[in-house]
Amino acid sequence: MAMTTSTLSLLGSFNDHYAALLRFLSRRAGHHEDVHELAHDTWLRIAQAEAALEPTATPAAIDHPRAYLFAVATHLVLDRQRRDQRTKQWLVPGDIDDDELRSPQHQQGPSTPDVADAHAHRQALLAIDRALLQLPERARACFLAHRLDGVGQDELAQRHGVSLKTIERDMRIARDHVRTAMERWQGQPAVAGDVQRTPRGRRKALSALLGLVGVGCSATLGWQAWREASARFSTTLATLVGKRLDQTLPDGSHVTLDADSHAEVAYDASRRRVRLLRGSAFFAVAREDGEPGRVFAVEAQGALITVLGTRFGVEIDGPDVLVAVEEGRVGVRSVDGQERVLGAGELARVGRRIDVHAAAAPGEIAAWRHGWLDFESVPLAAAVARLARYSRRALHVSPDAAGLVLLARVRLARTAEWLELLPRHLPVRLDPQEDGSLLIRRR
Repeated sequence: MAMTTSTLSLLGSFNDHYAALLRFLSRRAGHHEDVHELAHDTWLRIAQAEAALEPTATPAAIDHPRAYLFAVATHLVLDRQRRDQRTKQWLVPGDIDDDELRSPQHQQGPSTPDVADAHAHRQALLAIDRALLQLPERARACFLAHRLDGVGQDELAQRHGVSLKTIERDMRIARDHVRTAMERWQGQPAVAGDVQRTPRGRRKALSALLGLVGVGCSATLGWQAWREASARFSTTLATLVGKRLDQTLPDGSHVTLDADSHAEVAYDASRRRVRLLRGSAFFAVAREDGEPGRVFAVEAQGALITVLGTRFGVEIDGPDVLVAVEEGRVGVRSVDGQERVLGAGELARVGRRIDVHAAAAPGEIAAWRHGWLDFESVPLAAAVARLARYSRRALHVSPDAAGLVLLARVRLARTAEWLELLPRHLPVRLDPQEDGSLLIRRR
């Protein structure tokens, strides 16, 4: 079918203003990986305009091709943003009933105290720690011995060979220093000359925070034990098929858990640890204040991934683990002890050894976060197993079709539609089963 003058003008405008269109979409869409998709969709809309125009249409049918081009792009951006809002929490499979959603294995909430409270507690702990480190050595030692070990001031005076009044002064200095640090942490300006007017409630709260821990241990050991107990945090994260979870951790780190995934989080005073038991997760790790910060470690299938502050994805793929770094550097150790440091854009398959793959663009790392997956020369069985996390029905591949090589990009919100079209691209047929599952056989 011959294109009309108007359509030629539209497509010509697309080519003429392509660079400007990409800049416009970058400003409006934000995500780099979306820009070229939106530009492609814009071209498709313009090409579709050919069918809408009458064969006798003149250039006046669309008077301002450039304005039309950018209007189409704007509408596509708005459609994308609305769709993202609607699909932020993806489709709950229709074959999961309310009773199953309420079952223990499908509960997703943290099993520990509120994350914000835990984070606030840790920040208060850091504020007190810094305040104590700024004290003179004798004042700090006396304060901790008195608060943690319950040592009397008379005994402290004898230990340090000073008068009781000197010890009382040291204690007063330490109390006021810690109280001032806490007020600053709470955003309340300290008032000069008002050291004796600490409200009873605040004194009680501060006393609880610095309360007796392990009477009989030394001040240093008691302080360390209290810090370790205060820094502990643990929770279990899990998602349903077709659902995703965004979770902020007490240190400010962020975990995005893919559909049908399961992870356990455990923090202590020396390490932040996550065990990925199933599925995929993306981590934006916050670097902690102070030196040294606690290592953030992810364990999966015997592999170990360690960082201080970075952004990276981890995915369980059969017996192996896929690690992809978006930002920063990540240390990886294989099951057999082989070690490797990955930089931004690097991907690795970690099993008994570490195989590093070609670099990837930021938008291609943990692409499921953005609602799509790419399969490049992937066996059909592996691709279908990956897509099963988003499918309303169970998916199976027969042995004779399992090895067929797939090259495709799949929109996760349209997994069912993609499956219906699969026989057009591969020699397979779809056989619905009596139990409601779908079997993919070779033709």
